[in-house]
Amino acid sequence: MLFQNVVFGPIQSRRLGTSLGINLLPSNHKICNFDCCYCECGFNEKETGEKPALPSIHDIVSSLEQYASSHTKAEMKKINSITFSGNGEPTLHTDFAEICRLISAFRKEFAPQAKITLLTNATQIGKQDVQNAVRYIDNLLLKLDCGTAEQYNKINRPVSLRFEKLVENLIRFGQGSVIQTLLLKSANPEDGIDNTKDDEFAAYMKIIKQVNPKRIMLYGIDRTTPNSNLIKLSKDELDVYADRLRFIGFETEVY
Repeated sequence: MLFQNVVFGPIQSRRLGTSLGINLLPSNHKICNFDCCYCECGFNEKETGEKPALPSIHDIVSSLEQYASSHTKAEMKKINSITFSGNGEPTLHTDFAEICRLISAFRKEFAPQAKITLLTNATQIGKQDVQNAVRYIDNLLLKLDCGTAEQYNKINRPVSLRFEKLVENLIRFGQGSVIQTLLLKSANPEDGIDNTKDDEFAAYMKIIKQVNPKRIMLYGIDRTTPNSNLIKLSKDELDVYADRLRFIGFETEVY
């Protein structure tokens, strides 16, 4: 499922409350340097050589202004989060830092109670322009689904970034952030997908200790996935893993 508009929702998010989504990517094309087996936007499309146009800064600001003008002050006050999400990885937008600055100004005027949230796979977090943008972000949610390169390659299916570099980014820039982790496994043994195995989760916890986030969000599959073999973990199953993280000193929430 692709998001058709720059501004979408608000939706009721398990993790963020009433969330107004901002999609910085094309409405008809997913752009991501991951190709996760569980992505609600589906698998990446094959490259044709033509780069789809990204929404311009003008498009984004105009969409936000139109949204604000068509909603009452009371409705705007109900928004808990203005969330960078949508059809892929938001930090791949070439004007990401400037967009964050403008959205911060929009939030101050129209929804000062809302937090600005970035959902990111952390692949770009070490770049200077993304670092410049992060100062406008209240909720920095960095993705880490795996403890090993083997599961990273099977679950996140990266286009280019090696697992070791991702971990380096997280350790260097993730302290004080929120780590978001989707736990899952496949009903098909040939997929080899399972980040719940003891050795895998132990490796994951070792990385968490090095990153030292302020909080961890564990969650299971909630929407249709492109790989139909994936199994959704129950809340009780997720709580078992959450307790292991709490035992080593990390605040952990289950969704």
